[in-house]
Amino acid sequence: MTNKIAKKFLIKFLPKSIKAKFAEVLKEAIKDAKIEPKIKEIYYAEAEVRAHLDGYSDAQLNEYIIAKSHHWLESLEATNYVLPPHVHSLLWIIQLAQSRLGRPVDVIDFGGGAPTIPMILNKLGMGQNIESYKIIESPFFVSRIPEKWNSVCHYGDTYNGDTCDLLILSSVLPYLRRDLVNTLYSSIEKAKPRFIYLGRTSFLSEDYPHEEVYTVQSSRFGDHGAQVDIGMQDIENNMAHYVRRHFKLSEITNILEPLGYRFVLELADDSGLENIKGLGLYSKNSLWEYVRDDSV
Repeated sequence: MTNKIAKKFLIKFLPKSIKAKFAEVLKEAIKDAKIEPKIKEIYYAEAEVRAHLDGYSDAQLNEYIIAKSHHWLESLEATNYVLPPHVHSLLWIIQLAQSRLGRPVDVIDFGGGAPTIPMILNKLGMGQNIESYKIIESPFFVSRIPEKWNSVCHYGDTYNGDTCDLLILSSVLPYLRRDLVNTLYSSIEKAKPRFIYLGRTSFLSEDYPHEEVYTVQSSRFGDHGAQVDIGMQDIENNMAHYVRRHFKLSEITNILEPLGYRFVLELADDSGLENIKGLGLYSKNSLWEYVRDDSV
């Protein structure tokens, strides 16, 4: 009789005990993963936030990113890698543009860094889908790139309305000074690309009480560039502190729609989303197409 009572007790209460334990373990795992919003100081003027930056070396950070990316791209030629979501998105967008136009595309990748996309396309035997691929980067970055990178794409340090079929702005706008953003918008107006892709860009909700806000983003050098270890222990743990501007999607809409662009596609990719307490940012990676005839 005692055994039967014990058995019934275990059948009834053990599953609940296991579920309760699992819930506690899950709660701890979520906490450890730091899914909760980051607490950061929020600034409302660009000059105000820039006064809080220190320890940032553009030259040293760029040299590190170039060295790290070079190591990864060299390995990519002989080894298969699991590519991050934003790279898949870019490859797909290029294929979409090529299919839509029915010919190879001219691409400008603003802030593209290493020539990851053209090298992967060549590796996949799909290099014929791009007519040209140009990466716009800082003058220092362009002056230090490995010679081999120039064999798979072109580099420039200025975008001033250059003609292209696809302009890629992936993880770019939040990191540019406001005056550079305005210059970029003016350049788009000079020679409108057929497609503009905004990737890895998050936005403030439209009901947020300010049109834009700023935060300081801090990260180790080792967190930048390709996700490989190149053994530069002397600087890998150095910290970069830089400005991130948070703004609303309506800023983009108010610029592009009057120029004749329409929002045609949204891609799911949260890799550029930073979870900051009090900002309520949301991810929206979007493709915009220039429509010459408003009736289309």
